[in-house]
Amino acid sequence: ARIGDAGVAIGTRTPPPLWRIARQTQVLILRNVRRARLRAPADARRFPPSGVSAAAMPYVVCDVETTGLSPEYHRIVSVAASCGGDVFSELVNPRTSIPAASTAIHGIRNEDVRDAPAWDDVGRRFWAWVRDRALQRGDTRIVLVAHNISFDARMLRAESARHAIEPPDFVAVDTLRIAKAALPALPNHKQATVYE
Repeated sequence: ARIGDAGVAIGTRTPPPLWRIARQTQVLILRNVRRARLRAPADARRFPPSGVSAAAMPYVVCDVETTGLSPEYHRIVSVAASCGGDVFSELVNPRTSIPAASTAIHGIRNEDVRDAPAWDDVGRRFWAWVRDRALQRGDTRIVLVAHNISFDARMLRAESARHAIEPPDFVAVDTLRIAKAALPALPNHKQATVYE
């Protein structure tokens, strides 16, 4: 898969059923994900909030690809997002080499990002795009959806902090948790498996 294909495909085809599944299974949705272990009940709430239709809330489905799994040591190499037909997709120069093991997962090579802008530029434009999607829909709340959102959110926050970029507050919705609750019989809950 190339840059963000899975994220964009999920964003344009799957969220409405996943919202229904979240509502039916009463999956806990985590807010402002900031750490690796997501256990504290104080950070969770039911989704959607009472009196609010989930279908009416603006949501941004995103996917990041990285040089590895550590927010401290690794960097973002691409970010893709979809919201109501609008798409943001950018390669990011990580200013470090992409390990072969990471390229084997996402297909992004060092030569693909050599002339790409760094996160200092891409991050500012990405978060502005996310904010604009919410405002265009007449809402200031941002719902960020991703498969294994804890990873994406940690990487986005760490990369942004390194460049003094302040991400907006958002409600995080994890399609991985929803898929595990709704489709327990699957052999795994990777995006491709869930999508099929």
